[in-house]
Amino acid sequence: MLIIIAFLIFALVIIVGSYIRTIYAFKKTYKDLKSTIELLKYSSEAAKKAFIGEQTKQVSTKYDNDILRKILIQCAEEVGGVVSMDCSIEFLAGVPKEIRLNIDKLRDDLSDKEDEIAIKEEEITELNHSLFKAKLDRETVSIKVGQEVDTFKSKVLRCFDEGENA
Repeated sequence: MLIIIAFLIFALVIIVGSYIRTIYAFKKTYKDLKSTIELLKYSSEAAKKAFIGEQTKQVSTKYDNDILRKILIQCAEEVGGVVSMDCSIEFLAGVPKEIRLNIDKLRDDLSDKEDEIAIKEEEITELNHSLFKAKLDRETVSIKVGQEVDTFKSKVLRCFDEGENA
């Protein structure tokens, strides 16, 4: 009987030990599950924030792209281009080149106009010089005519005086 009691006690210890190990394993599993759930919640929140952030970034990027598209179209229109809002990115990529070509053309036109202005300034200078010379010539002629008139008057008066004295 002692053997049976010892055997029952031994079986009871094994069962209780197994039960305790099961409870301990259950508690550990429960803690692990709880931390996994928390981690999943955190991961889910982080993923949701990342997803929302990415969506916001995509919306923001699309908005920024639309704004940049409008700016490029306005630039093209400012230099005389006609561009649709629906044109391709490849087409818009050519806008800076077109602007540069227009600026180069305007610079060439400006250079041509500056050359024309320089020529006109030379012509004006020559005309001013000719006018000044003509004015001097006129004054010289006027002075000479005045001297000749005075000489002629003197001769007429002398002739008149000689005719009275004769």
